[in-house]
Amino acid sequence: MQTLDNGIVVPTNSDEYNLTEDQANAFKKVPGATLVTGEAQRNALTKWNGRSVQRLDLPGQPVDIWDESAGVWLPKAPVTLSFAATYRHVGSYFGEPVKAGGVSRSGRRVSAQGGLANNITVNYDALDPLDPDTEYLLAWFDPEYAPKVSSELFTLLVNAYTCNVRVTPAGQIKISFLVAVPPKGAGTMIFNLGGLSWNS
Repeated sequence: MQTLDNGIVVPTNSDEYNLTEDQANAFKKVPGATLVTGEAQRNALTKWNGRSVQRLDLPGQPVDIWDESAGVWLPKAPVTLSFAATYRHVGSYFGEPVKAGGVSRSGRRVSAQGGLANNITVNYDALDPLDPDTEYLLAWFDPEYAPKVSSELFTLLVNAYTCNVRVTPAGQIKISFLVAVPPKGAGTMIFNLGGLSWNS
């Protein structure tokens, strides 16, 4: 038998062909996600690095991938963003109910969903590396989904003010401004976290 570069095992010319066993081996590692109806069915499967399953029991039917080096399925489960006390879901600002923001992962790539709206009157000072009070916490999540080192994500324009967004190894999503921002009323500074992504 020989193993091809896509992981499929097939007979060689010197093999004594065994129809049942050889056909089974040939299809064990065919690329694509195996459909599963829950975590128990997923966990009972034979595992190999990179094996993927599609979770029919979860909203959006996400794909879990077996990470052999860590011995875990990625992602483990949907993780909810926790919001800092001074912020709320963007949907509540517009008077409409919204689902909690969340974090999902496909392999090492992590994505955040959800938005935040400023809920109180605040004054944003310009970023001062020696003063942690000039960097503001928007949300946090399970550190298992965080990058190994602090990751600068992107520059966001909020009400004509430029701010930097980053995620820390502790699983915190933070912002900082390049210039001081005068006091703003409740609900006037909106930070949309939809589309944030990084490598864990």
